[in-house]
Amino acid sequence: KKILTYTGIGLLVLLVLLLILLPVMVKNYAIRNSKELVGRQIDMDKLRMNYFTGTIKIYDFKMFEANDQDVFVSFDNLIVNTVPYKYAGNVKALDQFYLQGLNVNIEKRNDSLYNFDDLVAFHTSDTTATEEEEEEEAFKYLLENLELKDAGFHFYDADVDHTTEIENFSLFIPFIAWDQENESDADVEFNLGESTTVKAVSNVHPGTGDFKSTVEIDNLQLSSFYEYALEYAEISSMEGTVNATIVLEGNVDAPTETLVSGDVE
Repeated sequence: KKILTYTGIGLLVLLVLLLILLPVMVKNYAIRNSKELVGRQIDMDKLRMNYFTGTIKIYDFKMFEANDQDVFVSFDNLIVNTVPYKYAGNVKALDQFYLQGLNVNIEKRNDSLYNFDDLVAFHTSDTTATEEEEEEEAFKYLLENLELKDAGFHFYDADVDHTTEIENFSLFIPFIAWDQENESDADVEFNLGESTTVKAVSNVHPGTGDFKSTVEIDNLQLSSFYEYALEYAEISSMEGTVNATIVLEGNVDAPTETLVSGDVE
């Protein structure tokens, strides 16, 4: 009995130590092997896991440019709350996805190349072209409370020698419900700057491919597009706002036949 007791205690201690050290081990492995895993060098300050709630947290994440020095993408905090018990019913579910302080730097160079072309090539390489695809069981997605807060996007276009910046971008998606067999829905709402609001309500039937989406744009500032208008017109300024409600109806298998209607002011 003593041997069994001591053995059980020892195994329990080892298990607890493994659970405590696992996040650090995963973090270090991901950083060391990031080029093989995601195609670029990454770094992060902390990785936390809560095994009881299925919560994953990442702090101070960076993905570098191909030169391993300049920062391509970074964020302050990422919180993902999974719902593991729903996976038993073949439902891929999240009840929270929170991303704060995202910063993305995109460049379009004079040769029409972008600073993420190597990532696209890495993740689209055809490694299974000779393998037959197996038919997968129908699955469902249920994604709730998806939030992006205080994000910044910087796009440098060498063709016009101009950087377009979007600061303090926030996006909230209450839910995305996708079912391969039944109609699926998604609602999206976000702000562009301090004055522009975009809302979208969409539904699609995976079986027939029929879809309908309503997009509402409120107070879009035209001044943001001034440098691009200079490519086609000699103007000294461009001011004004756009308000619109656009409805798109069609079928995903015939996108060129989509019916577009609505009002633009």
